[in-house]
Amino acid sequence: MDFMAQSFPGRWTFEAHDYFAHGGTGRDYVVVKWEGKIVGFCRINDEHSALKGPNYNWAEQFERLGGIGPLGVNEDYRKYGLGRAVIEAAEYYLQQRGKETFFIDWTDLIAFYEKLGYTIWKDYGIFVKQVE
Repeated sequence: MDFMAQSFPGRWTFEAHDYFAHGGTGRDYVVVKWEGKIVGFCRINDEHSALKGPNYNWAEQFERLGGIGPLGVNEDYRKYGLGRAVIEAAEYYLQQRGKETFFIDWTDLIAFYEKLGYTIWKDYGIFVKQVE
């Protein structure tokens, strides 16, 4: 939790607190360490997750779906391939759980995920309405 609060204050820290408050044990977090210190993470989801992330909302449309994300690497440790490493570890753990399709609900890191073999399935639009 210290890593989350220091590296990703806000939504991801709130979601981690919420996960543990709902009985999460940590089984759905994959972490990457540098010299013994947590410097990155990836959340994974399946039907047994204590608190399912939005990437698992699509489970009924896919067989053996595993959710991936959010993913974050502390800014000081980026460009060392740790994002790729933590995603590959997340995929491994999901495969061990019998998952064959990995789903990321939304991201702006399109090129990063395409390098890892992901393809776009849906696009989201952002709408705004100004009222007076």
